Amino acid sequence: MSPRYHAMDTQWFITASPQAQQTIVDLRIANIKQSIRKTKRTLMALQDSAEKLILEQSETIDDTARGEAETQGKLQNQLKQLDERIQAVTDVLRRLFECEHVLLERLHQSKRGISF
Repeated sequence: MSPRYHAMDTQWFITASPQAQQTIVDLRIANIKQSIRKTKRTLMALQDSAEKLILEQSETIDDTARGEAETQGKLQNQLKQLDERIQAVTDVLRRLFECEHVLLERLHQSKRGISF
């Protein structure tokens, strides 16, 4: 958002009626919640996909391990990389849940005394 638009938006918000201000706050809260839900779904889908890939790679490792040590090493490396990706996605998801909690708490507090 450009600074000029933001200043105009802020000025309009300040001069708006309390009902209009509350409506704007409620709409912004709804948009933030929707964005958080979409991000959660995306991260959960990524986590599921990574877990499926690990399972597939594990099965491949089991089949290959019967005599192909070099191939097994490569697959184990891929498995390790996939496991690291799952951990990264899990960490992001955990931070997202923490951010959502903080954001909702702040939004709840801002409803008591609107401040931007």
